[in-house]
Amino acid sequence: MDQSPLSLGFFHIPKTAGLFLGANIQDSLQIPRISIHKLFGNDHDNSQLSEMPIIGKQYLHLSEAGWTDIVLRSYPFYTGHLSIAELLALWRKNIFTYLSDPIKRALSLYRYGVTNFEIQENFLDWMGKFHLIIPRQFYGDQTLLALNYETFASDFFNSISHVYAATNPQDVLVMLSRDFGLKFNHEISNKPINAFVGALPIEKVVVDQKTLFELLHDVTWVDRLLIQTVEKKFPNNYMPTKTDYSYKEFGVLLKKYDYIELI
Repeated sequence: MDQSPLSLGFFHIPKTAGLFLGANIQDSLQIPRISIHKLFGNDHDNSQLSEMPIIGKQYLHLSEAGWTDIVLRSYPFYTGHLSIAELLALWRKNIFTYLSDPIKRALSLYRYGVTNFEIQENFLDWMGKFHLIIPRQFYGDQTLLALNYETFASDFFNSISHVYAATNPQDVLVMLSRDFGLKFNHEISNKPINAFVGALPIEKVVVDQKTLFELLHDVTWVDRLLIQTVEKKFPNNYMPTKTDYSYKEFGVLLKKYDYIELI
């Protein structure tokens, strides 16, 4: 089977409107929705697959070399929290990603983690490790403890062909349309972003606003530096993107997160 003319992969950084972007792209291409959050290579033991925590189509297993690999790799679009190595294993010629407001991303990601996974650390300890989230996904290494940013940034921009930075995900659709000729359905692209996700109630986190304000501006440095690089080197892929908040702006923002109780 010949490879599809379009070989697009979405390096889906958590809480960057990935479901919204993926749904619009899949609708544009008129293909079934396949969202992968982990890809098993040929060295995976098939007998153990049944023991893996498979949820819907969150996991994709590439069987031993043969027609199955070719079919899966020829699919025009994959999205999910995949590493660069996994996207390349699917023969992605064009890989894109979207960088958004890092403060909002951190606050939303914690809530998502609490409602979907067991988070052992307390709120502030978990936030303290936030800067490693993108590098861990990128390298596929959950044990990453230290980060050489210059090496990571070089690998990041050399591996991902289209890096977009914007506050509004609809702006990313405009850039994707420009770069890949995708034609989006206005009925879907104009739906509220939160229509693509569900939010479950969680126990309130009690925290001091000043402590949280200083911590979040400290631990989002990776996101902010990546966004600044896009602004400088790839201005056509950049729309005004919120990265910093004044103390007053931060207080207003926190009111939107009902799981946070300030002291």
